[in-house]
Amino acid sequence: MINLLPKKIQQKITRMYYVRLSTLLLFFLAILLFFGGLLLIPSYVFSINEIAFSKQYLIALQESVELKERSVQGKEIASLVEKQTILKEYGTPPIAPHMIETLIRAKPQEVSITAIAYTHADDVSEIVFSGSSSTRSGLVAFTENLKNSSAFLDVSLPIQSLISDEDIPFSFSVTYRHKNI
Repeated sequence: MINLLPKKIQQKITRMYYVRLSTLLLFFLAILLFFGGLLLIPSYVFSINEIAFSKQYLIALQESVELKERSVQGKEIASLVEKQTILKEYGTPPIAPHMIETLIRAKPQEVSITAIAYTHADDVSEIVFSGSSSTRSGLVAFTENLKNSSAFLDVSLPIQSLISDEDIPFSFSVTYRHKNI
């Protein structure tokens, strides 16, 4: 078909057509953005709530960790207090290691000790020990060394231990003085 309108009017109509078309597109784009924004609002609100919940959860975790740390520290402090109480209760150092060391220093090579029994009192302790000696002279020397030691008050060796000359089993007791520590 032949268009009888002049060229200027045709261009004006074409321009109006494109203006109306672009206006319509912009209108639909604006509506699309508006409804898209409306759809994002619940997500935004949910995100804000999730952030608030996460902050509260983090604070609760931090408090829990702090409580656990305080609890562990409290247990350590209680343990130290208990140890301090025990040390105050038993103010003197242990006697047994010092006694056994003195006993071993007095022992000659011929003598071997097989058993030790220890009884603790306030200022003295009694040690009963048994063993064997390869010679009578070794057992007599051991007894004399213990008697000559200032740490032992009373050394009692039964006489029947001195009957044999060799491979002598013995068992005797000594009283140990605590003041020498």
